[in-house]
Amino acid sequence: MKNENNKKDFKLRKFSVEFELGYSWEKDPEKQKDRYEGRVTFTNDLREEFILKVDEDISFQIVKIIANKLAENTESLVKNITNCINNVKL
Repeated sequence: MKNENNKKDFKLRKFSVEFELGYSWEKDPEKQKDRYEGRVTFTNDLREEFILKVDEDISFQIVKIIANKLAENTESLVKNITNCINNVKL
C-alpha cells in the first residue's frame, strides 16, 4: 500500500523562467509588453501533472537573483584567471 502512495507523490519536474516579447496586436494588455514568464511543473509516477504559473514580479525577482550570482561567479572567474596568469609569469 505504501508503494502505491509513493506513486501518487508529486515531485518537481521542471522549473523555468523565460523572456517573452510583447506584441501590440495582442488583445490582453499583459501580453502586449515584454515580460518574464515562469512555470513550475510537478508530476508523479502515475503520469499526473499540474503546472503553476509564476507571476511576473516573482519571475523578475528570480532573474535578478540569477544575475547577481552570475556577477559573483564572473568576478571569481576573473580572479582565478588572473592568479593563473601571474603564477605562470613567476
